[in-house]
Amino acid sequence: MERMWAEIPQMTLDEARRFLKYITREPKFVLTHILPHATSHVRSSEPIVVATYGSREATTCLQVFVWPSGAATPIHDHTAWGAYQCVLGTLGEERYVRVDEDRAADVAHLRKEWQRQWYPEDGASTVGAYDAGIHRVTNRSGKLAISVHMYGPRSGALDGRDYDPRRNYVCDRIEGDEFNHGLPALYL
Repeated sequence: MERMWAEIPQMTLDEARRFLKYITREPKFVLTHILPHATSHVRSSEPIVVATYGSREATTCLQVFVWPSGAATPIHDHTAWGAYQCVLGTLGEERYVRVDEDRAADVAHLRKEWQRQWYPEDGASTVGAYDAGIHRVTNRSGKLAISVHMYGPRSGALDGRDYDPRRNYVCDRIEGDEFNHGLPALYL
């Protein structure tokens, strides 16, 4: 397992997808990183990052998220690729596409492209950078969910963008922005 952790910083999206399939079924990882959080009674409207491995600014990183019932991310994208796999419970995902031809600053017109539920047996959901990965992830079940995420290296301080389709608004998201409502900047 030590060798696997050493390989995370250089992983590509395809490697990360395979790694997520493996690591989320690896007994030692599940015992030490998933099960300790499985009985959590934390209440939050947002997912909580309970573990991070790697440097988001320079390398691929892995994060473990705990999703209390009702937790959700805003509609957002990332500056790099991302992948996540539900390990416990169920997560919903909505994917969006931009339909605005003239890209004005702070304006984005979105259309929901698809939505689905992700279960542990479904494998990883993946997104590309920026417009290739606009989405929202939710836990609308009445139970806790846990997921493992991997992100490609960021280029600079910009973490991605947050979208508000009610106002056709988009803004850059820098790690620690108040718009994140306290969320760590990289969430999927």
